[in-house]
Amino acid sequence: GRNSAGRLGLGDTEVRGDGGGEMGVSLPAVPLCLEPCPAGYTGPGGGPCSSCVAGTHKATAGSESCAACPSHTSSAAGSNELVNCTCLPGHAAASDGVACSACEAGTYTSAVGNATCETCPAGTYTATAGAGACAGCPS
Repeated sequence: GRNSAGRLGLGDTEVRGDGGGEMGVSLPAVPLCLEPCPAGYTGPGGGPCSSCVAGTHKATAGSESCAACPSHTSSAAGSNELVNCTCLPGHAAASDGVACSACEAGTYTSAVGNATCETCPAGTYTATAGAGACAGCPS
């Protein structure tokens, strides 16, 4: 419609917003985000959704919180399955998505995932459990 005196745009007599291509018509549609957050994301019903932080996961759609990965594991941000939780260096398990145990003293694993702890090479050692690398023996 037209503006009239005493309103925003005083003196503006152009027709605005009534025809195609005029004010408002060319703006992109804004989704209302009424869908639940997808797996790997969390947020209130209707959004906004944010990805699960590293070290957490969420396998279902909805507003539930992301769950922490099992002990001594981590995951990338946005993880949507428990099996995305993998062992940290110095820890091992039979499969991904389960709690990992620390490698015993004298063993290590530098890999991320369900690697097996290996014995330190000759001339190296680990004094404590959970080592991600072996150190050279003192002279």
